[in-house]
Amino acid sequence: MKVKSLSVVNFRNYVGDEIKFCDDTNVIYGNNAQGKTNLLEAIYLFSHGKSHRAKSDTELCGFGKDFAKLMLEFADKDRDYRAVFHVEANGKKRVKINNVPITKLSMLMRYLNVVKGRFIRRPNRFIAHVDIGGKVETVHVKNTGRCRELLTPDAEVYLAAGLNPARRTAYDLIAVKKGHRLINMDSQAPNKVFDEWVRGGGFLPEVTSIWPEYTVGQSRLDFALQTEKGFHYVEVKGVTLEVEGAVYFPDAPTERGVKHVNELRRAAEAGIDATAAFVVQMEQVKFLSPNDVTHPAFGEALRAAKAAGVNVRAFTCHVEPDSLEICGEIPVLL
Repeated sequence: MKVKSLSVVNFRNYVGDEIKFCDDTNVIYGNNAQGKTNLLEAIYLFSHGKSHRAKSDTELCGFGKDFAKLMLEFADKDRDYRAVFHVEANGKKRVKINNVPITKLSMLMRYLNVVKGRFIRRPNRFIAHVDIGGKVETVHVKNTGRCRELLTPDAEVYLAAGLNPARRTAYDLIAVKKGHRLINMDSQAPNKVFDEWVRGGGFLPEVTSIWPEYTVGQSRLDFALQTEKGFHYVEVKGVTLEVEGAVYFPDAPTERGVKHVNELRRAAEAGIDATAAFVVQMEQVKFLSPNDVTHPAFGEALRAAKAAGVNVRAFTCHVEPDSLEICGEIPVLL
């Protein structure tokens, strides 16, 4: 993907400005506190659907301004795009790409420079050997789980090229084909796509603030959401284990998962809204259940949390080699 230009209005310390980027290396320089980081934040916003440093989108509006508007022109796969991000001081926002409204910010989530390969072997949790165009590459696996049912010899896999030339591996393994299903196996993707979905109004319509990695008791939960009713705690779990059209969590024992579910239960018992959100990194599955065979303690904790008032929900995702998007909800059978 190539960024061509960036325009900002009432964004941070910018009243209005436009930058056109050249084909070669672009250098942004200047004195301290003049807005260089703000420009990088603007590009990051379009890349990830959120700011890397703002707790709320309202912080993007300039001091005393009613709104902020950003426009990014870019080219991807020989097509030109114009993305517009508009946020108001009251938190309402609109996103359009080529003048088409985008209702789910997760649609902006993309991996760059994705290539197809053939899985060979996995020497340890962190790396795998993959055949890419006839050349065997050592790649980083973005999931330290077992994934034995996914990473089988000759499986079709998808890899995103790393952006840091100094890193030891040139690619990240992000997705795998299992039968007719394409499954995203990036363990960082569920939190990201859920965050973007919340910001787009998909989870709850009245969210006013989002705090990721929020400390509650002895745990750090994935999200604390501020709503008109008060706090709403959310713990997100990514799901990649599919068996005969159903999905199960976890695929390996997780004491950390039990701890988080128990924290949600205690919150619900104290009258605080809480949700265990399972992001299923595939679609066309029938239901989700706890994997009592692999870790019965997790299933027991989840059933106790549900009985105490914790919302237990599972969301499926549409998966492309270069993107992930929450697209539906399936029953949770406890």
